[in-house]
Amino acid sequence: MSSPDSVAALAQALAPGRPAHALGLTGAACGWALFRLSTSLRAPLVCVTADEESADALADDVAFFFGAGTRLSPSVLRLPVEEVLPWDEVVPESSLVGDRLGALFHLGQGARVAALVLSARALSRKVLPPAVMDSLADVLGPGQTVSRDGLAAKLLAMGYRRAPLVEDAGTFSVRGDILDVFPPLHDAPVRLDFFGDTIESLRSFDAETQRTLAPVDSLTLVPAREVFFSDATRRAAEAALRDAAEAQHVPSSKVRARIEQVREGASSQGLEGLWPGFFPGGLASVFDYLRLWAPEAVVWLDEPAAQQRALAELEADVARSHQGAVARQELTLPPQAHFLSPAEVAAGLSAFRVVEGGGLVLGAGAAAHRFGFASTKPLRDAILCCGGR
Repeated sequence: MSSPDSVAALAQALAPGRPAHALGLTGAACGWALFRLSTSLRAPLVCVTADEESADALADDVAFFFGAGTRLSPSVLRLPVEEVLPWDEVVPESSLVGDRLGALFHLGQGARVAALVLSARALSRKVLPPAVMDSLADVLGPGQTVSRDGLAAKLLAMGYRRAPLVEDAGTFSVRGDILDVFPPLHDAPVRLDFFGDTIESLRSFDAETQRTLAPVDSLTLVPAREVFFSDATRRAAEAALRDAAEAQHVPSSKVRARIEQVREGASSQGLEGLWPGFFPGGLASVFDYLRLWAPEAVVWLDEPAAQQRALAELEADVARSHQGAVARQELTLPPQAHFLSPAEVAAGLSAFRVVEGGGLVLGAGAAAHRFGFASTKPLRDAILCCGGR
């Protein structure tokens, strides 16, 4: 097995703009080395992989050493991304969107998280601006004074759907002095009991039986959706919609239908291509959150050659999907409003200390450090052989 001295040598070689290279790190060995590197440098990690499956596996390996934590207090954050593109006319999975927004909330709050794990695709996808997240997110607790009706209005503006019963994440209901809500960061919905404008108690409850489970110390609210309708986003979206219509020469009937959709705010389907226009300054990048969370973070690039291929394929898919939307005369914004280019991703990474892990050393002058881990096959065979005894 490799010694801690290998990690120390790797740590000493790190500097912004001068990537180091680590050979022989896979699976649990990679998790162990990254844990040692992070603790020795007293810096959190940003772990980037070639795809979502690899990101899931690496997050598990890293969490084994750091501890998994909870959704409200994680030690390792996983920032997921969907396979569908904004012009695919498919609504992203709500649970995945909720997980992404929850991760962005933690980053924006500067949470003490040991590692962030994401794919190259997720790193290139633009996200909700940190200022918007900060203005909407809230933490509520017993004894706090807040208007029940005002809170209901805020939830609507954050993309929550009003429902008779709260059974799914991203929904809420109001019955008398009780407001039920299921935020993305909570494992179960939460029931708020009001006395006037004072929150008397917070309790989690079972979404199927609606029976209360346990007291809750605090309720963390983050947006439930990325395309949501508030007074500000409606105004910005309508202006962006008109600009896009003028640039693309879209039939006026389709323009009127989309404007009415924005004004009513009942559904965001078909508006994903216009999402950056919902915010006057456009969308932000994950790098904007990293600068708030941990500008001193160390970046692990797992198989950088595979990441470059993934980003090149994404760039081609994005161009093709956007061209299809334009040909259908869909109102949309261009790819650069939704995604960073590979060159922009590389520029963002250059500000950090980077370790490249994989079989190839990319770039001249990259310092290579080899980790010699012995095979665990004999031990694994012995466990399997004796497992039934």
